Amino acid sequence: MGTTIQQRRPEDIEQVIARKDGYFKFTQADVGAVMRQAARWYDVSVVYPNGVPPDVFSGTLPRNVSLEKFLQILVYSDIKATIKDRQVIIVQ
Repeated sequence: MGTTIQQRRPEDIEQVIARKDGYFKFTQADVGAVMRQAARWYDVSVVYPNGVPPDVFSGTLPRNVSLEKFLQILVYSDIKATIKDRQVIIVQ
């Protein structure tokens, strides 16, 4: 019996390269996807008291920005984010 090798291709090679180079890269990413990356990177939890806003984001941010600076991208969609302890609260 032979061994089967499967090669997985990244869904977005640009995103993989950006991560390797120290950047977050978003291409039509919804708020949930953006905040999942923030939660992992900054070791915080994210809550949405009024549900997840439907907005999407595209762009690149350096990974060395503070959480406060990261959250400023949400301001462009009139989404407010507050930080309390290790929790980010997202409201629109």
